[in-house]
Amino acid sequence: MLNPQESQWFALHIRSGAEVPAEARLRELNVTTFLPLVKRKVRHASRTFKEVKRPLFIGYLFAQFCPAQMLRAVNYSHGVLRVLGNQSGPQPLDLSVISSIRERIGDDGCVELTERSIGPGDAVKITQGPFWGWSGVFERELSDAGRVAILIETLQQQCRVVIRREALVPLGVN
Repeated sequence: MLNPQESQWFALHIRSGAEVPAEARLRELNVTTFLPLVKRKVRHASRTFKEVKRPLFIGYLFAQFCPAQMLRAVNYSHGVLRVLGNQSGPQPLDLSVISSIRERIGDDGCVELTERSIGPGDAVKITQGPFWGWSGVFERELSDAGRVAILIETLQQQCRVVIRREALVPLGVN
């Protein structure tokens, strides 16, 4: 419930790619901010992968402020598109949301994401590549790192497809 007289946590929609400068501007306003980062593998033109730090939620960051005093300044801060809420105004976050993310931050300052375990026989969905959107059944890990074999059904026959592991999620997960 929104109490405009006390400091609360809010989610802010930020111009995509401007999370770091927007956070710096908010800090200049003496607003407490939280921009959780994760390590992601990025593929370069040379077909090599490099690990980079990126926001956990692209286009969003968290800020703690008193809406009665700071809402207007936060809303009009450089890079901020809006404070998330509904028709009645900004909606504060439950403190447990911020706490649960902070608990997962490792020594490197990044949120540690746990990989969903997928085992033989599990239903999976392909989220990248030419088979994007198809569903199948996880068959097995292959000997070379990062590749797995799944079975997909096409024309009433099962077909084995070899795919990168990061292109799969358990069925029912987006």
